[in-house]
Amino acid sequence: FYKYETPILDISKWDAREGIVCKKVYEFWTEVIVILQERGYIFDRSIITNLFESLLNNWKRPHLDWHVRLLELFQPTKEELITNQSTLISILGTGQPSLINFVILKIKVIYQDKNFDTLTFMDNVPIIFSNNKITKSLFVVLEIIEHLLAKSVKVSVEFRELLCLLFIQTDTKIQEKVAKILVQYFNDIQLHTIVF
Repeated sequence: FYKYETPILDISKWDAREGIVCKKVYEFWTEVIVILQERGYIFDRSIITNLFESLLNNWKRPHLDWHVRLLELFQPTKEELITNQSTLISILGTGQPSLINFVILKIKVIYQDKNFDTLTFMDNVPIIFSNNKITKSLFVVLEIIEHLLAKSVKVSVEFRELLCLLFIQTDTKIQEKVAKILVQYFNDIQLHTIVF
């Protein structure tokens, strides 16, 4: 099911725990998975990788959101998140706020792990800087960036210019946080040229 965009938004009727219901098909399948988990059925954990990869498909948002809910049901472990971190980082490029918010929360779990790919993250995260629908996630991203810079992670000089993209965000707290990071980690004469 993770390979195809099945018609999950269709309405269906079935005998649920609370009696006969008429709901969208994805709710039926979600209920089936919950019941199987409650009864001790163990799913092949490769489903995690497949669901993460499915988020890169150009499918309708409700279908992708259902896959996010399924991932939350399967509760990926920290090791599974590390294994799939390149896919997680790639999902940032989809531009979908709900997917970006989901992925940033997963990256927040793993960014301090020694196997976290900091360079790939730092190279790709600027793609979300101009998205004005992910304010909370941008705060988390700035937290992660600040942590990585404090660990003396090597970043290109152009990264400071990319950070300046966050000044277009309407939230003044984001702007203040960016200014603090720029002054603390990139304070030189060229910074003044970029900002002013």
